[in-house]
Amino acid sequence: MTIQNLQAHADSFWDWAIFDGCFGPGVSPMDLDGTVERNLWFLLFETKAPGVPIPKGELITFQSLMATKRFTILFMWGPRNIPVVAELWRWRSIERFEISSLKHCRAIATEWWQFANKRRINNDIMRPKWKIPIKKEFKMANVLTIHAKPAVQSPSNQAVTGKFVLADSDEVLKKYWPEQVQEPTLYASIDAALDAAEILFAVGQVYDGQHVITVTRVGNERVEVILAE
Repeated sequence: MTIQNLQAHADSFWDWAIFDGCFGPGVSPMDLDGTVERNLWFLLFETKAPGVPIPKGELITFQSLMATKRFTILFMWGPRNIPVVAELWRWRSIERFEISSLKHCRAIATEWWQFANKRRINNDIMRPKWKIPIKKEFKMANVLTIHAKPAVQSPSNQAVTGKFVLADSDEVLKKYWPEQVQEPTLYASIDAALDAAEILFAVGQVYDGQHVITVTRVGNERVEVILAE
């Protein structure tokens, strides 16, 4: 299984509504379920629940990709990780078939790899070599994710139960707010801890030369803080 942390994987999905209004009416970004590239040949995986049709916008996109002659697309319908019906799109051919075993889909993927792996990149379509000068070094920690975790002990090293403290997944608190870790404030609930995080990381605070731009409470799970210069 390639997904090691399902919750982190779910949290990584973006809401493409942030680009609403950037394109024509009814046009919005789409996600690709899986992609493999080899020697400028591409294999796409698209999964759907049983009986779910391919939306018109996605269909147009996939048809346009097929027109490049460099894409193979494997559509799979079924419960999670159990394909029961599939369509294989190749240049000028579409096959639809039922699947009795996952081995069938794996065989298609293996066959595609053997094909693409033997190909060589022609001089007229050389793989691009990006040599764009970096004008500015950007800091990677522009987003802080503040969680509430159970407190295992108080500042005086006494055992604590039913209490929570603030924690950051990237341990930013330890570096820039050490007092929050060394002498942590104890909260009676996760909700109370996240309420305190919203106050502590309020808009206008300065972090490592960057200003807090937004503070967003995500349910009863975390507080996300966005910073910018």
